[in-house]
Amino acid sequence: MRLAGVIAKRHQRSRAFGWSVVAYKSGDQLGLMRLDGIVVAPRPHQAWRG
Repeated sequence: MRLAGVIAKRHQRSRAFGWSVVAYKSGDQLGLMRLDGIVVAPRPHQAWRG
């Protein structure tokens, strides 16, 4: 929802435009990156990097 709002605001269009962009484009096309495996859940007395 927030990503659609940011895209709509950046292009000065309605929120429906933002939803259509998010629905039909992949994360790579939107400039997003996956965080799988980069950061692990915090645990006491252990390093936070995987």
